[in-house]
Amino acid sequence: MTTPFEIAQPFTVSPYLVFQEKGNSDPLSLLFDNVIEDSRCPTGAQCITNGEVKVALKYWYKNETLTDTLSLPGLPDTNNPPADTAIFKNYRIILQAVNPHPSLGDVLPFPLDAYTLDILVTNN
Repeated sequence: MTTPFEIAQPFTVSPYLVFQEKGNSDPLSLLFDNVIEDSRCPTGAQCITNGEVKVALKYWYKNETLTDTLSLPGLPDTNNPPADTAIFKNYRIILQAVNPHPSLGDVLPFPLDAYTLDILVTNN
């Protein structure tokens, strides 16, 4: 079973689900595969470094597959939100956010099924 997404429309990705481009006979598909690292500084804490979060995504289009790692800093600047971008075929896959952000007292990493990703896919 797949969940559709639209090009140039932000969407939220959950683990274990395949997301597929809507309205294309040869669609891009993507899967949130894993959280590789989550060392983000918790909200309310004073940290020496901001840390970061790294996630693994799988993309496939026609017969080609790519497993990629995207990352975001631990304490994003709310006035200038960070993003990490992957280019696959004629698509630009943009990781905009990894949720939830840890709070003081949370044990990291969260279970995989607690995470969601905010993604934007555009034509490259």
